[in-house]
Amino acid sequence: MSKYSIGKRAKAISDRSGMAFPYNEMLKEWNGALVHRSEFEAKHPQLEPHAHAADAQSLREARLKHEAWLKERGLDQLRHKKKTSEPLVLEPIVERTGVPLGNKIPVSGGKKQEALFYSGKRKLIGIATMHKSNQVPVFADDDDVSGRKAATEITLMKGNK
Repeated sequence: MSKYSIGKRAKAISDRSGMAFPYNEMLKEWNGALVHRSEFEAKHPQLEPHAHAADAQSLREARLKHEAWLKERGLDQLRHKKKTSEPLVLEPIVERTGVPLGNKIPVSGGKKQEALFYSGKRKLIGIATMHKSNQVPVFADDDDVSGRKAATEITLMKGNK
């Protein structure tokens, strides 16, 4: 009967990465793939869901216990009133005077915020894209005519790397 070699110098090709690794460091995954121990992934538990028993559908003697509970509190003689169905009638809206409306209540001192627009006083160099595609304007200041300093500050901000 022939013997197998121990493979101390043998190499094996990983089925995941295609790289050669020592044969003694290879593991077989649950799907049959031969991979290196650094690439090994255990089978995820959700691939084999556990069978569970069906939920209980009813309670034993539920009505008897409920009626006894009502009787114990003296509520067993109460009956529901039958509702008479009446058609829904919508009343017309009349002009209400003396009631403050939302568009006339002063908010934050009652001064309306002025609309923002580009006045041209500051030189707009361009638009920079920040973290998560947030776009901000890049202006040139008095001490930085080219806008290079402002653009460099934006690139060095946290999250823009």
